[in-house]
Amino acid sequence: LPRYFTSDETVARAGDRELRMRDLRSVVPQGLSGEDSAAFMRKYIDRWVVKQLKLKEAEVLFSSSADDIDRMVEEYRQALLIRKLDQFYVDERIDTTFTEEDIAAYYNAHKAEFKLDRPLVKGRIVRFPVNHRQSFKLRELVKASSTDRLQDLADICAKNDFELKEFAEWTPWSDFAANLPLRQGMASEQLIRPGEVQQLRDNESHYYFFVTEVAGSGQTAPLETRRATIRRILFNLRQAEVIRSHEEELVDAALAEGEAKIYGNRNN
Repeated sequence: LPRYFTSDETVARAGDRELRMRDLRSVVPQGLSGEDSAAFMRKYIDRWVVKQLKLKEAEVLFSSSADDIDRMVEEYRQALLIRKLDQFYVDERIDTTFTEEDIAAYYNAHKAEFKLDRPLVKGRIVRFPVNHRQSFKLRELVKASSTDRLQDLADICAKNDFELKEFAEWTPWSDFAANLPLRQGMASEQLIRPGEVQQLRDNESHYYFFVTEVAGSGQTAPLETRRATIRRILFNLRQAEVIRSHEEELVDAALAEGEAKIYGNRNN
């Protein structure tokens, strides 16, 4: 390294502030050496000089606001310390286990908060060539509910290289319908007919699709679609309870030990 990088001399000055080599060494990431280390140092020095000059200018321009800035800095420091304290007790005390009973109880008590703004469906789609001769068998299997019959459907599709898409989880109807050859401008929600095998086609393929379940717009969302949301809500509630409980303990202890006192009015 250059000689001035290996000494403890002043490597930069801006106004009345100096950057010394010992300060510079402390910020160099571990593992850097040679030219990489020197390049990092040079870049850091440039940024340090710019920072000090901007601070100096700000102090001059906003000298009349110094008290307000100091107050804001102190408020931020206090808020940061309190957040760290709250997080300490949350990490120490919170129970992050949520049973199915916990989740179901919250869901049942707050169903009005879980209204759907778009329909959800479960179902399946089969896409096959227009010249396939066993379409009647496919049509019957598409609406099957037993495991054996559904396996027959999967086997036929695999054997003939048909496209089979299963939507076993609740899926927005728009995502389901995106796999169908719908005409532009078509009101696709009219096709949501649970329990009925429907057919569409394009130039190359037939499509059989079958909706097994539907949850319409305005209805309460199925519990399984809100499970993750409810877990977050329950966590936030427990977190708030931990913080509130600690605050009460803190105040009670301080009052009992004379570390704090709340004064009443003259008549009380």
